[in-house]
Amino acid sequence: PDDEKALCNCAVGHLLSEQLDDARIYAEKVLAKNSANGQAYSIIVRVNGNRDTLENLIASVPEPYRKLPDVAFAFSQIALEKNELSIARKWLEIASENKTHWQPP
Repeated sequence: PDDEKALCNCAVGHLLSEQLDDARIYAEKVLAKNSANGQAYSIIVRVNGNRDTLENLIASVPEPYRKLPDVAFAFSQIALEKNELSIARKWLEIASENKTHWQPP
């Protein structure tokens, strides 16, 4: 597929099937088309969640896109999995606050 939404759906399918390398590849294809796609960033964060520190995961997403609801929620989920509850709450609040108010840079 070449359509951004179709590529994202492929990435999600691979993520759910635990085919993490393929999920990352499709998410990166999405970002090559649209660098503001929060779903693609969130997939990459989830792919790398067990491979990296939360700090590095956050740093891997360009600052303007960290507060995208999908991305902030992914950070929250990874923080929860790492038992960093205060950080999980912080990112969940950011995701909730920006659900309808986030504007692209």
